[in-house]
Amino acid sequence: MIRMKIPIAEQAEAADDLVRLVGFASEKIVSIETLGEDLVVSLEEGANEEDIGSKIKRILKHRSSSSPPAVICSIGETRRERFCTDFPEQLVKRYGNGLIGLKGEALRLFDYFNERFRAFALEAEAVENQYPTLLPISVLDKTGYLRTSPQYSMYVCHPKEDVDDLLLTSKAAGDKRIKEIIHEPEHVLSPAACFHCYMDLEKTELARPSVFTFLQKVFRHEGRMNWRGFGRLCDYHVREIVFIGDDRFVRKKRSECIEKVKQLAEELSIASRLCVTSDPFVVPTMQKFKQIQMEEESKLELQLAYGKEQFLATASFNLHGAAFTSPFQIQVKHIPHAVTGCIGFGLERWVLGFMAQHGTNPNDWKKIIPL
Repeated sequence: MIRMKIPIAEQAEAADDLVRLVGFASEKIVSIETLGEDLVVSLEEGANEEDIGSKIKRILKHRSSSSPPAVICSIGETRRERFCTDFPEQLVKRYGNGLIGLKGEALRLFDYFNERFRAFALEAEAVENQYPTLLPISVLDKTGYLRTSPQYSMYVCHPKEDVDDLLLTSKAAGDKRIKEIIHEPEHVLSPAACFHCYMDLEKTELARPSVFTFLQKVFRHEGRMNWRGFGRLCDYHVREIVFIGDDRFVRKKRSECIEKVKQLAEELSIASRLCVTSDPFVVPTMQKFKQIQMEEESKLELQLAYGKEQFLATASFNLHGAAFTSPFQIQVKHIPHAVTGCIGFGLERWVLGFMAQHGTNPNDWKKIIPL
């Protein structure tokens, strides 16, 4: 096995984030560890050390110019002495990399959070919709996601409509021949909840500034090095709220919802913080947008504490400008330049974060939440 040392002195305090990014440099990477001010990267035998080292340095070079989350405010006591991150199977069942199922009383927590966030949307006069799981690749391409964050994409394929190939399917399932008998994908498992909404509204003129809400399953390939992280999930549910109107309308709705979420965190004694942050771009040429997002405060997150100085993002409050109204030709009557914003609540993450702070005894939860 080949071992490489990559100096990260200037970025050592962001080591966890670096490991998350560096794993995407090559599939020849077997493991990544932090050792002092170095990343120790282990490669498969025969891997091109020079080529992989060059890719890693490109990622780190662009990553070095970005800023850590800027804390706007803290909510509750973020320095709890005890946290629980080891949950019994009767509450959380793990099925492998990033796959979990909620059971029993944990499912009641899930329903509780979904209904609270749904209520926030309906108070904002949202129209409630329901969308399919699959998203056409052509739609994903139109969002720009394949350009900015291709690493998360998960594609859906089906067998070729040929009886000989169909007969081979069961035999091919265990080896690499499977890719010889499937079609090029036409759909993806959507990495963001709001994309279906823009597809639904394509070439539409809304009569007035509008709000939409829906419960959507989203899917992200976080990278094989990253599944050990607390709350790092491959698929999960998002209660989404989308705002469409002029900039003032969208910002106002976002601010009103942020205040409601902060009040909820106080009400439930959830230690958390509201931060200015950025998306985890991996493609080197896209990482410049991290700083833009930070400067414009276009992406805010509510992060729940689950350990000493450890936080889990559970809600994202985003401003998009015309990034979606323009390619999807969405208009609002009497508004020359319509823009969008969205809020996403990761429901499984709210459940995990709540239990990390309040434990796994449902009787203790009922002192806080009317389950």
